[in-house]
Amino acid sequence: MTTSPTSPVAQALRGTLSGNAQALITGHRPDLLPGIAAFVTAVFDDAADPQLHSLSRSVRLTVAARTAWLESDDATLDELLAELPIEVGRLITAPTASSELSAAPRWLRAIARHIDLLVLRPGAASPDDLDGLLAAGFDAADIVLISQIISFVGFFVRLRAAAQTITESAAAPATADSTIAAEGVSATADQIPALSELAFVAHPAADRGEIIADRAQRFTAEPLVWHAWVSPLEPTRATDEQQAALAASAWPKSPYFRLLAWHPASLTTRTIIDETIFLSEGGLPRGERELAAAVTSRLNGCRLCASVHSRFAEKLTGRVDEVQRLLAEGVEFDTDARWRAIVNAVAALQAGAEVLEGQHIQALRAQGLSDGEAFDALAAAAFFTWANRLMLSLGSPRPPAAADAEALADQQRKDAEA
Repeated sequence: MTTSPTSPVAQALRGTLSGNAQALITGHRPDLLPGIAAFVTAVFDDAADPQLHSLSRSVRLTVAARTAWLESDDATLDELLAELPIEVGRLITAPTASSELSAAPRWLRAIARHIDLLVLRPGAASPDDLDGLLAAGFDAADIVLISQIISFVGFFVRLRAAAQTITESAAAPATADSTIAAEGVSATADQIPALSELAFVAHPAADRGEIIADRAQRFTAEPLVWHAWVSPLEPTRATDEQQAALAASAWPKSPYFRLLAWHPASLTTRTIIDETIFLSEGGLPRGERELAAAVTSRLNGCRLCASVHSRFAEKLTGRVDEVQRLLAEGVEFDTDARWRAIVNAVAALQAGAEVLEGQHIQALRAQGLSDGEAFDALAAAAFFTWANRLMLSLGSPRPPAAADAEALADQQRKDAEA
């Protein structure tokens, strides 16, 4: 793997990291920044994946730039705007309900609304929200790529905030308990308009009644399966590259990874980032990285991710009662000072890059975590901001049925090996 970015966008994003933040990441997890650069190249460089041509590079950059704007990430926004025409920049920072954006083509309004949904309230997504993209002319592969870009930017913004907050924070004892971020994503979520401005198609892949009933279910550590709202890749029609990307993924037979495999280069490089954050040796014990993933998923309302990673946390830490309280009660569950410091920092980062503060890092240090271990916890949380947004907006979980037997067996086998 190359140790330097290979595309202008990758170089630009790396340029938004301070020197100290880069040093922390490179010294502690040397494969992470190259993995991120490889993903960015896969998503923004047409030569990396010929299937990207169905969605123009300018559209992909527009998606990333609007996401950065909603994430209040001026550094990334400025870098991306430098590659886009001035007139596009005006639309990127226009509220969805504004007259300027209302006059834009339907495809752009559909994309803007999808971005706003994923950033501000991903847990509210339904198949109806994808209908707007389908009606605007995007296919399943396009929708996956748009969602990948939105979710990746949310991850990168938080990863950078984690590294820079750690390196900028003085290594002093915490002066007060860190506060827990409130459940929910953003006070501005109600600014997303209704769907009436777009023409919609009836979506055949999901039953709305089932989705509503499913959302009434409580969080659980019991196994769940995931059903896609748009068509996943059929393995029998996959290219060699798609088959290789699936084989390397966490669950090759899952509709989730078959959906991501529409763009094999992005799935392959995303898998590398995932494994670097969760499976690299040293640093924070893996059980506490899984705790960070479960906390983030609980906050975002992603029942499937919470189920999977609470089981890993239970298995690897042995603290079953506390993990069950997290699922049942939310992030205010009763736990010891070390886990409380981890949970508070993770919750702050999930709420937004700017919410994470030095006091959260000081509280982690006060519980004996090194800066590398603090980074591991926050990197795991940042990654699940990415994973949750994809799972919540592209499909929904279900209790396993007979038709899910093969996918569930594969999922359980791969989880046992992880």
